[in-house]
Amino acid sequence: MTPALLQPEVAYPGTVKIEIGARRARAKQYYDRNVGGTPHDVIQPGQWVYAKPNPQHKHSAWPHGIVEKVSLPRSYTVVTPHGKIRRNRAQIRLAAAPPPGAKTYMSQQTGDQTQHSDTCEDSEPP
Repeated sequence: MTPALLQPEVAYPGTVKIEIGARRARAKQYYDRNVGGTPHDVIQPGQWVYAKPNPQHKHSAWPHGIVEKVSLPRSYTVVTPHGKIRRNRAQIRLAAAPPPGAKTYMSQQTGDQTQHSDTCEDSEPP
């Protein structure tokens, strides 16, 4: 090793700032390439979706529900068998609608409630 390589050099502040700025610009360029990812499709109210379960039930299946309203650009209110839940667009997956003649919890909640009475007519008195 030569002693000339061990001699200190003067770092000019202007050159250092330019080099640091160039490194930051290059890092930003690579970072911005993948930040946004692929954009999600907009979900309209009335569409069937699967919603991510709460963290306490993370191993359970995603409940099937219907979008009630869009609160914010990425926030959706979903009606599921367990009630209404609010989810971010990243926590929702599109689902197929059930067949037209199928009985679902949604049909029971909307129009079929008026057909059922609180008393049970078929049961016998004790």
